[in-house]
Amino acid sequence: MGDGEQQKALQEKIIDKASKIEPGSEAGKMGPVIDAGSYEKIMKYIEKSVENGAELLLDGRSWSKNEFAKNGGCWIGPTIIKHSSKEDAAMKEEIFGPVLSIYQVKSWSEAIEIENGNPFGNAASVYTTNGGHAE
Repeated sequence: MGDGEQQKALQEKIIDKASKIEPGSEAGKMGPVIDAGSYEKIMKYIEKSVENGAELLLDGRSWSKNEFAKNGGCWIGPTIIKHSSKEDAAMKEEIFGPVLSIYQVKSWSEAIEIENGNPFGNAASVYTTNGGHAE
């Protein structure tokens, strides 16, 4: 909702920051997900979103083929999904992986409806330039 230019600028900043994250176990780097079950679950969320028409703005699936993955671990890099439907599972459920879902609402009331309709605290947030709306 709102100024498309502001949204695009925020989106680009997020993509830029996330794309600079490097795999590894050193400070400031991101390690693998906890186990193979989590890896498969996260990958299914990503794949199902794409099948449903979502756009991958940043695709972290390539990390599964990085040098660290060859030595073990379940690697998924930062992934940013721009959804075309608020009904996508990744929009409604907690993924517990390095995945950010973006959905552009048409109105403030739609944003609040989505937020209030989600039983998971970690699965929804609102970005706004209006502090009054944030409250």
